[in-house]
Amino acid sequence: MSNSLSTTETIGNTVQKAKSAQFEFEKYNQSQVDEVVTAVAWSICNPANNKLISDLAVSTTGLGKVDDKILKNKRKTLGLLRDLKNVKTVKMENLVFDSSLFRPMKSGRVVDSHFSSEGGLMKGTNYAIVGDPGIGKTTVMLDMLADLQNKGKKVLFISGEMNQIDMYGYVKRYPKFGELPILFMGDHTEDNNLEVIENILSEGWDVVLIDSMAEVQNAVVDTHKGWMSSKKAETELLNLFEKHNLGQNDSNTNTSFLVIQQVTKGGEFAGSNRFKHMMTGMAHMEWTKEGDRTFFFSKNRRGGDMSVRMFSLQNRNRIGWLGTVAVGQE
Repeated sequence: MSNSLSTTETIGNTVQKAKSAQFEFEKYNQSQVDEVVTAVAWSICNPANNKLISDLAVSTTGLGKVDDKILKNKRKTLGLLRDLKNVKTVKMENLVFDSSLFRPMKSGRVVDSHFSSEGGLMKGTNYAIVGDPGIGKTTVMLDMLADLQNKGKKVLFISGEMNQIDMYGYVKRYPKFGELPILFMGDHTEDNNLEVIENILSEGWDVVLIDSMAEVQNAVVDTHKGWMSSKKAETELLNLFEKHNLGQNDSNTNTSFLVIQQVTKGGEFAGSNRFKHMMTGMAHMEWTKEGDRTFFFSKNRRGGDMSVRMFSLQNRNRIGWLGTVAVGQE
């Protein structure tokens, strides 16, 4: 009888501990849940634990062989872990949001209205910028970056295409660009470029402009010749985007990335499906038949003005944002 009572108490205590753990577990975010699930899986796969479970199963049921059970446990557990990878299991009501994430970063220009319904660039977002060659993608984005800096935001320009002499040409025409912090990938041909990028991003920036994704990828590949493919370089860079979107840096800043991307000769967007899915929005710059420059979004998960806006590069030290035209009018 005492043994039965002891067993009952043991079970009761275990259940109580489980309930307490479950209460704490309900507060976990997705990253913490994933970590717990992975830990449980590896605990089951631990050879000593797996054998103990398999021995118990065979001795209790009288069915099967221990070696077969060990193999089955491992296969099933790893298979389930694989199926759960990247699956979102945390409910929205369990998430805790930082209210500052919903305050837009404003450049003070009309283009703010295109980036979100709140009228500015939102923290922790990513935007791809594509367009015709020579239309002014770099100039327009540098203009926005400089205006954000003048509004007190910490910004960074990472260039895979230009050197200091090239940049001087921009600064001569747009003097405010001269105040921007810039990482020239061409200055680090003998370094591990992925580490160079990771180290500077770790400082924590509000907005980072990448020009262009393809050339920065190439810079990473060039310093890892022999084992780093372009696809692998893209994956590593996107991992960094995701990490800093979440504020995993020295200043806990949710970084937003403006990414100038190239298009193929056929006019198709260049980049993997993961790249496309990670982009909050996609902005386009195109010429009209009359030779005017236009700016518009084809996708934007944060809402915003989806009209086609005309712009000019004629004004000194700032982009000239003009009126909008109806879609198809040009």
